[in-house]
Amino acid sequence: MKALATNVCLHYRTSSMLYLLVAVASAFLFAARLNICVNAFNAESCPLKLLPSQIQCTELSQSYPETMFTKLFSSEPRRAYALENVTLSLCCQESSGSSGVTLLVGASGSGKSVLLRLLAGVEIPTSGVVQINGEKLTYSKSSRNFRAPTKHSSEYLDWGSKTIVGTNLNERSHERNVQPIIIDRYYQKDSCSASNSHPRKTVEGYLMKLGRDYFNGDLNQDGEILLSSLIRKITSIAGISPLDSSSCQPRDLSVSNQLLFRIACACVESVLPALSLVPSQGTSQDFCVFGPVLLLDEFLDSESTVVAQRVARGLHSLCLLAGAAVVIATHKPHHFTADSSIVVQQKITLVGGRILI
Repeated sequence: MKALATNVCLHYRTSSMLYLLVAVASAFLFAARLNICVNAFNAESCPLKLLPSQIQCTELSQSYPETMFTKLFSSEPRRAYALENVTLSLCCQESSGSSGVTLLVGASGSGKSVLLRLLAGVEIPTSGVVQINGEKLTYSKSSRNFRAPTKHSSEYLDWGSKTIVGTNLNERSHERNVQPIIIDRYYQKDSCSASNSHPRKTVEGYLMKLGRDYFNGDLNQDGEILLSSLIRKITSIAGISPLDSSSCQPRDLSVSNQLLFRIACACVESVLPALSLVPSQGTSQDFCVFGPVLLLDEFLDSESTVVAQRVARGLHSLCLLAGAAVVIATHKPHHFTADSSIVVQQKITLVGGRILI
């Protein structure tokens, strides 16, 4: 009986210790969640203001030289221009205050992807001009790569040594505008796979690494704080919860949240060039950069209607709250027009490289 009583006492003592450990772990988890919510709230009060971005193109044309391959294997009839005399003005917000996405529709070969590549600056147009937020895109003809505009924008101030970037500031002093980002079905797809190169990084950690890599690790403490606040603001607006952003890896997110995470990567990549000249957090004055420019090339066409509409609502929120200019080339416009909560600012139809009026 004495041995039995001793075993019972040990059992209750062990159970009590286990309950105590569970209670302590629950308390730590609750504190972590509370801290995440507080940080998310502080991110909304970040002095960084995102202005509405605008895209303009005037008499934009693109033609490609005819090759033996296109002669033998092209299924489309040969035409002189892949894109001909396209003039557009795209803005996420109108003077009336309404915000929404721009849909680009048309059959295969109508010029949708060509137009997106020209707007992103990854191809040099045969003729015409592309302007992002009032600044003309310039190109390096040797590399045919996009270069940030060199013209000084009136929306930015030269803060000198007070910027968030250290020794690389002079090298990046010409980068004051946002960079348009093309998002296709392969963009950042590896980051959400089970075998990605950073399997232990959370959503926020992956986005922070994206920013640090852009500045070659040359951000000062104020830059780290600003970048973290910007990331939390973008993910929150897009629809990724603060808990998922701070504790989940990209591969563990739901399908729709993985797509939103890839869009958040594009938002951060787009805005990073404009952060080169923002002042440190120590200044009392608010400062402004333009919102991201996102060009989606059939990004959601392979997804179900439910998933596509969930992501489209996140894109609409980015237009409304983050000043994003969003252009979506799609074969399935019903993904966006069937949901009344998604505002379609413009719907542009391309036929044979020309805008159908």
